[in-house]
Amino acid sequence: MKKGAVVLVFLISLTIFAQKQNNETNKTEISQSTNFNFQRTIQLDEHKKNEEIIIKIEKQTKKFELMIDTSVTSGKLTIEIYDSNEKKQGTFSVGTQLNIKNSERAQGNINKSLIDPQAGNWKVKIIPIRAKGMIQINTASFL
Repeated sequence: MKKGAVVLVFLISLTIFAQKQNNETNKTEISQSTNFNFQRTIQLDEHKKNEEIIIKIEKQTKKFELMIDTSVTSGKLTIEIYDSNEKKQGTFSVGTQLNIKNSERAQGNINKSLIDPQAGNWKVKIIPIRAKGMIQINTASFL
C-alpha cells in the first residue's frame, strides 16, 4: 500500500511540475513579442499628382495592421493597397459633391488586418483629383 501511495504522490508531483514548466514557457513566449507602430500624415492642397507610399513587411511578421483615414474638403481621393506581388488588396474613394469650397467634409477609412502577411514591399497608392484634405496612415507590425 505504501508503495502505491509513494508512486501516486510521485505522479501528482510530476504532473504539477510539468504544468508549471509549460506555463513558464508560455509566459516567456508572450513576453518576447515585439510591436512596431508607425504613423504618417499627408496634407493635400489641390493635389493632382499620384503618389505611392511603400510599406515594408518583414518575413518574421506574425500580424500586420494597416489603417488609413482620409478627410477631404474638396475634390476626390482614391486609395489603393497592393501587396508585394502587385495584387490589389483593397481600394476606396472619398470626395465632396458640393461646389462650395470648405463647406463640406467627406471622410473615409480602410482597415486591413493580416495574420502571417506576405513579406515584401506593399504599396499604398494615393490617386487625387484636385483633392484638398488629409490622409493619415497608421501601421502596426507584431513580430
